[in-house]
Amino acid sequence: MKKILFITLVLGLVASAASAHDTAKRLGLGFNTTDSPLGFRYWLSPKLGLDVGFGIRVDDNATPTGESTTDWSISGGLPINLLKVGDRVNMHFLPWVQYTSLDFGDETGSVFDIVAALEFEVFVTNDLSVSATQGVDFQMFSPPGDADSETDISTFGANLTEFGVHYYLPGGGGGE
Repeated sequence: MKKILFITLVLGLVASAASAHDTAKRLGLGFNTTDSPLGFRYWLSPKLGLDVGFGIRVDDNATPTGESTTDWSISGGLPINLLKVGDRVNMHFLPWVQYTSLDFGDETGSVFDIVAALEFEVFVTNDLSVSATQGVDFQMFSPPGDADSETDISTFGANLTEFGVHYYLPGGGGGE
């Protein structure tokens, strides 16, 4: 408990030193989902952005025969800035889709997610933000072979160890 309180205090002190700025026409490198951590966010306007991400996972000796498998994901979303909360916090509606290819050795399965979430993006400095998302995930899983597909719906929320991060490159700022 003391560690969490300390981390919260430090992040609060760092965030209090940051000043507000416009993110329109700015490119941020980072991610909002750990499944697709190589990505970017570009704000097309003060209200609408574009998120794109990619992720890959190679697992040696993943199959019973010792074969290597490679899973990959690609995601895209449209963050919509709903509300500015103070100087450094924005609340976004974040719809996104993600496709994941699952390698089972000699066969491949897939997962397709349709997500609707609320995201709070907190600017720790002028160029660095951290974000937490909570929302609903509609997921369709297609296993390899003749197995039946599954469709699930679930809620999710980020916690202290699972958050997004974006580093915005200098420049941009399109005004309100």
